[in-house]
Amino acid sequence: MKRHQNLYSNKKARTNLRRKLDDNSGRLDVSAVVTYVHTKNTTAPDKWKVIRVADLQIRQAVMEGMYEFPCPMCGTKMKVITNVAHYGPYAAGVKPGYRWVCPSPGDCDTNIGCHGKTYVPLGMPADYDLRKLRQECHKMFDILWKTAGFHRPSAYKWLAKRLRIPVSECHIALFCGDMCREAIGILTGYIRKLNRISDEEVEGV
Repeated sequence: MKRHQNLYSNKKARTNLRRKLDDNSGRLDVSAVVTYVHTKNTTAPDKWKVIRVADLQIRQAVMEGMYEFPCPMCGTKMKVITNVAHYGPYAAGVKPGYRWVCPSPGDCDTNIGCHGKTYVPLGMPADYDLRKLRQECHKMFDILWKTAGFHRPSAYKWLAKRLRIPVSECHIALFCGDMCREAIGILTGYIRKLNRISDEEVEGV
């Protein structure tokens, strides 16, 4: 607990992060926070330090109403709610934590979960179709690094090179639909080429 208190009291870290992420209006750009957290080249423990500082910034901005996080599908300002509020109090297997959702009264079901019990989104918000594409991409990626002898970081470097994007931007939670489809095609083709699993197993993922 003391370690967390020291982190949250790190005024310089919070100020530097806010200076990087605030737009000209003084509102916190949550999309920029997501990109910053994902592209920060840190080890796992250090990444959680970044996430916790970002969490404090987002919580303050939400409390003040001073943030921007438009739904990528309809443009409505996203809001953060608990997982229980999203899934319902009787849904099975719901973990404590938060989720950003689109409050549009229409059929928009765009949402994204958060890191642990923070307000920091795991990636960019997605609707049902994009969530399914990302899930499929994750499954194919897991097959690659688990069966082809890659270490996970090496697998991301391999994929980033073939997608022609920086390694720091190669995070499936940031991918749009077109990027997911391109990645799935690359991963599927390489896995088949290796003959590590049958075509039926690939198509069944």
